[in-house]
Amino acid sequence: MTTRIYPPLTGSTSITTHGRTTTTAATTPVDVPDHDAMVATANGWLAMPPGGTVGITANRPTAVRRGLQYLDTTLGKIIFHDGATWRDPATGSAV
Repeated sequence: MTTRIYPPLTGSTSITTHGRTTTTAATTPVDVPDHDAMVATANGWLAMPPGGTVGITANRPTAVRRGLQYLDTTLGKIIFHDGATWRDPATGSAV
């Protein structure tokens, strides 16, 4: 299986995992094997959440179901919707 990953907002757009080098443009996702994605996310890359969407803060969906995950590329993190508000899963704070 593969996972879609995005490079960090700042820093390198290239990473070597398990002997394979992945390079992409600053805001362009790339699909990699799941085990490569685990290494990349441990090094600051962002993984697309399963069943989630991706975009900038200004383009967040508005009519969404509770629990929807969104990869907010402005914030550089995955957030979730609690049914009323977008929240940071690490802190629970509204974002």
